[in-house]
Amino acid sequence: RTIPCEVFYLHPPQRMASGLGESLGVEVEDGRYVADADGRTGVPGVFVAGDVLNRAQQIATAVAGGAWAAIAANHDLVVGPPESAAG
Repeated sequence: RTIPCEVFYLHPPQRMASGLGESLGVEVEDGRYVADADGRTGVPGVFVAGDVLNRAQQIATAVAGGAWAAIAANHDLVVGPPESAAG
């Protein structure tokens, strides 16, 4: 059967290409690293962003996530981590 269309999108399943986060002790859930909204993981000083954190698989969201993680990392270095992240 043929279905006429102008555009066809294919979304192949994706997986992390590196086990670096896991080797550092970052928790993985449903194939993605577990982190707060700023990219902080349960491992002090380890931040994640982009495709390893969310399923959007879009450059814009990966870049935005990286920016938020960088802001949070800078905050943690200058001011100290929030009490909730102190573990």
